[in-house]
Amino acid sequence: MELDISSLLSALQTTQEKKSSVRLSERNVVELVMKLKQLGLFGEELLHTINGKEYITTDRLKADIQTALRQAGGRLELTELPALVGVDLAHCDKQAALIVAESNGNVLEAQGELITLQYFDTLAAEINDLLQESGVTSMADLAITYSLTTELLRSIVSSRMGTIIHGQLEAGVLYTPAHVRNIKAQLRGALRGTAAPAALNNLVRDLGIDSFGSSNSMVAQLVDELLQEGAVRGTMKGGGGSWVPTIHTAAQQTAVHGFYQQNGWVAYDLVRKSGISNEKSYLKQTFPEGIALDSVYVPPTTLSAAEASVDETLRNSSWLDISTVLPPALGSADVVQLLDKCSDLLKDKGQVLCSTCIVSTPLITAARDKAESSAKQEADKAVAERKRAAAKTAGGSNSSSNGPTAGTRSSSPVKKQSAAAKEPNDSDDDWSTGSKKGKGKGKSNAGKAKAKSSSTSSSTGSSKQQKGGGSSDGGTALSLSVLTDLVLELYPDMEDAGKQSLAIVVIC
Repeated sequence: MELDISSLLSALQTTQEKKSSVRLSERNVVELVMKLKQLGLFGEELLHTINGKEYITTDRLKADIQTALRQAGGRLELTELPALVGVDLAHCDKQAALIVAESNGNVLEAQGELITLQYFDTLAAEINDLLQESGVTSMADLAITYSLTTELLRSIVSSRMGTIIHGQLEAGVLYTPAHVRNIKAQLRGALRGTAAPAALNNLVRDLGIDSFGSSNSMVAQLVDELLQEGAVRGTMKGGGGSWVPTIHTAAQQTAVHGFYQQNGWVAYDLVRKSGISNEKSYLKQTFPEGIALDSVYVPPTTLSAAEASVDETLRNSSWLDISTVLPPALGSADVVQLLDKCSDLLKDKGQVLCSTCIVSTPLITAARDKAESSAKQEADKAVAERKRAAAKTAGGSNSSSNGPTAGTRSSSPVKKQSAAAKEPNDSDDDWSTGSKKGKGKGKSNAGKAKAKSSSTSSSTGSSKQQKGGGSSDGGTALSLSVLTDLVLELYPDMEDAGKQSLAIVVIC
């Protein structure tokens, strides 16, 4: 019997509308499934869904996760899987780990996300488009933009450099060759226009390229390339942190050279201020015939002039303050060093006093002899005056002895004898400058004496006694002023040498 389609459809509808006498409830179905699992017919492959109304196998769950990952563009957070596949997160994590293990590196799990290599390729293409548009970008900015760690992003970019990404990666900065050429051209123009030392940091900031390679290593590398190419002339100092153009160095060296040639000396401070380091080595190399002193550098003519002045002073039996014939910039230490080089001329012909004064031996001998003669004369006068004073004291005692009583008259001879016994102590050979009392007054009343070349020896002696200061015994103390007068009598031209220098001449 042939049945047409309409007959079959009506028969199906009748069967569906017919109520079954035997039906299983949801509880019966669950119990049936649990029983089958206990019997080992399903094993662990059957999983509950979140709503509890469905069961799903592990293979189906894995397939659903892969589908969700593709639909998300190759990057999917694990926490989003339960809502997408309807299975608990623990089962999703387990299946996600299996997917990563079986993918042969095509799928990675990072930061709680599943990421495919296709996503990394797409990301690299986006980074390359951004790079070609801006010319430079930093890895830190890209990491923030794409919510990835800097390490992971660096590995992605490095592995695709030259294939998908066309640029260079240096010190966390990604840039294109065209951008590097642009920066190099700007640096070349700025360095050529610099006439004074400049810090590279300030130079880069002024050019507005400080965003390019925040590290100075790249800028210093470009400057080195310009130097090797001969595009700029200068030197890098301070570990590559500053630029000194050749024109500045040449100008400073010319200034130092001109100062030295014009003045006959140059101070080390001036050389340092000119930007020249190792000033002594530089001056010795530039002027090899010069002499390096403590604070200045002088030509050999300065030493020759000093030697000529010393030799003339010794031949004339005179004295000289050598600092008066040397450049005024020379300090005391410089003069002492220069005199040390003239020590062969002195020997037994003279001495150096007060660090800078050259005094001939004849002058010192004459001054010493004059001082000894004057000292003996003053000592003899002091002894004579003390004897006369003692005699006057004794005469006054005799004239006043008539008034007192007999007991008093009898005691006066005893006093005379005691006074007479004290007088012989002042021997004629005593060359002292008088009693302590006389010395004290001589020092307190001493004044500066000015010698006159026309004065005679007798008048000089009397004036010297008056100016040196007197004492109650008539003696004159050899004070500093008196010693000064003695030297000035012999050498009136030494009046400007000062009391201390003149007294040293006598003492020596």
